[in-house]
Amino acid sequence: MLTLICIYKGLVGPGAIYLAMFVSAFLFPVMLLGVAVMDSLVILINVKLLLRSLKIFFTQYLVIFAIFGAMNVLFYLLLIGWAVVSSFVWPLQFLLIFLILPAFLYQMLVLCRLLGFMYYAHRKKLKWM
Repeated sequence: MLTLICIYKGLVGPGAIYLAMFVSAFLFPVMLLGVAVMDSLVILINVKLLLRSLKIFFTQYLVIFAIFGAMNVLFYLLLIGWAVVSSFVWPLQFLLIFLILPAFLYQMLVLCRLLGFMYYAHRKKLKWM
């Protein structure tokens, strides 16, 4: 959404688009948590609610974001390394599919679990329910 706003406002430079993509990636997990807890899209529209929730657990969220970023970097480095190796050995290409999909799903499970713990620890302050 932020990328579309940058394009609409005429900020089409690569720096503005990369910044918008980073902010979107930074806010995506907390937006996902808000949608899951509230069972509505209110947090996507109400920016004040989103910023208030980030103010409550900003340090914990930075740690979760760093863990998720490190997992992403490791995941994609392993993916690139495995793709290079499997390009030389043909049967390993099929094994790549069966190893990468569970690793990606595990990464999402870890992120959801950490966000759930963060919400559970701060549920009284957030007053989402």
